[in-house]
Amino acid sequence: SIVRSGADGYNSDVGGSDGSMLYLNSGIANGSIVIKSHGLTENQVIGALRFHSSPDNTNYSQSAIKALAGVGAKASALAFYTSATNTDHSGTEVMRIAGANVGIGTVTPGYKLTLAGGDIKAYNFDNNTGVTIGAEDSQRPRIGFHVSDNNRRFKLEFNDVNLATERLGFFTNNGGST
Repeated sequence: SIVRSGADGYNSDVGGSDGSMLYLNSGIANGSIVIKSHGLTENQVIGALRFHSSPDNTNYSQSAIKALAGVGAKASALAFYTSATNTDHSGTEVMRIAGANVGIGTVTPGYKLTLAGGDIKAYNFDNNTGVTIGAEDSQRPRIGFHVSDNNRRFKLEFNDVNLATERLGFFTNNGGST
């Protein structure tokens, strides 16, 4: 066990049987490692697994999985972080599991799966066939169908969204990009 002491030198928190904040719980059939925290407010970090990588023993990048407190200090979310450079010591949140919802590119997933900030691609990489869901720009959401030569052959697309000329188009380009 790892015990955290208070300013007076005595253990200030209750965790494992010895008052630790990080402890092994083997009192049940399938033991666990427990990171414990107290009195947290919403979105505070309860505990984290952090993975550091350093090319020169000075700078480092970090990926992490952080458990976050929800309303009433419930352990209700996991946040996943990655770093883009060797000087990014905190990382950027890229995915969150909050309750029963998963968010990629958002910290507030409102649905079972919420994706923000890019296209969704479902591909069979063995033969380059699949479906892309995304937007050409903010006013042109679309679904594209790709075939084995990696060309988008068919596309459903909204045009002129929120205008009097709004319409749904079906496009085809046999043998090329649409």
